[in-house]
Amino acid sequence: MESITSPNNPKVKLAAHLREARQRKKLGLTLIDGERELRYALQSRTVLESVFVSEGSLENPLPSYNELIHLLSQSSVVYRLPDELHSKISFGERGSGIVGIAKPNPTGLDRLQVKSRPVILVLDQIEKPGNLGAILRTADASGVDAVLLSDPSCELFNPNAIRASQGSIFTVKLATGSFDQVWNWLQEKQLNIFAARVDGSRLYNEFDFRSGAAIVLGSEATGLGNQWNRKEVVPIRLPMLGTMDSLNVSVTAGVLAYEAWRQRQT
Repeated sequence: MESITSPNNPKVKLAAHLREARQRKKLGLTLIDGERELRYALQSRTVLESVFVSEGSLENPLPSYNELIHLLSQSSVVYRLPDELHSKISFGERGSGIVGIAKPNPTGLDRLQVKSRPVILVLDQIEKPGNLGAILRTADASGVDAVLLSDPSCELFNPNAIRASQGSIFTVKLATGSFDQVWNWLQEKQLNIFAARVDGSRLYNEFDFRSGAAIVLGSEATGLGNQWNRKEVVPIRLPMLGTMDSLNVSVTAGVLAYEAWRQRQT
C-alpha cells in the first residue's frame, strides 16, 4: 500500500475534483464512498482506478475490512492517506475511511437480458439521486428483474445515488435510454405496462403482475410525462387516506414492487 501525504498529489487532486458533478461528467468517473459500496462494486466488476484508505481506519480494522483491502489491491492501486487529507476527498463528509475512483459501465438496453415474465421498474425523468438510490435498494430487496431509466434528469452514478442504494446500484440490472428506446424495449418483451398516477382510475392491487409487468413511476417534480398517456398503458393508483395526494416516489416503488413479489409467491 503506497502512502500519500501531499494534497498536491495528482491522484488526490483528481479525487477532490470528482466531488463536482461537472468533473464526473467530463471524465466519466465517479466516487464510491464506503466499505459496503466498494465491495458490491468489486463484485460487479466495476473498474476501480484508485482506492484511498485513511490511516485511522487501519488502526484496529475488522478482518472483513482487511479482506476488502486485499481484494481491492489485486485490481487497483490502494493508497494510504492521513485522516485530514482523506476527509478532503470523502463525499459528503461521511467519514467511512475508504473511497474509490470508479469508471461505471451501465448496461445498454440492447444488452439487457431478463427472464421470461419479468417485473420491471421504469423511472421516467427521475431527477433526485437519493430517490434513485432508494428505489434501487428496494428493487434489489424485492426481486425486481431490472430497472430502466427513461430520459433521466439525474446523474446515474452520482455518489449520493450510490450511497442511498447501499451499493445495490451495482447489483441490480440497470439500463438507461430515451423514451422511444425504453418503449420499444418494453413492446419487444410484450410486457403489460402500468403507470403509477395520483389520478389513476383503479387501485394497484386490482391487477395481476405475474404475467410480466413494467411499472412506470414519474419524477417528484413533474410526475409522468405525457408520452405515457397511451392506450397500452394502464393508470393505477395507491389509496391516499389522509390529506396528502401522493407519496414519495421511492415509497410508491416499494409498495408496488412488493405487491408484485407477493403475487408471484402465489
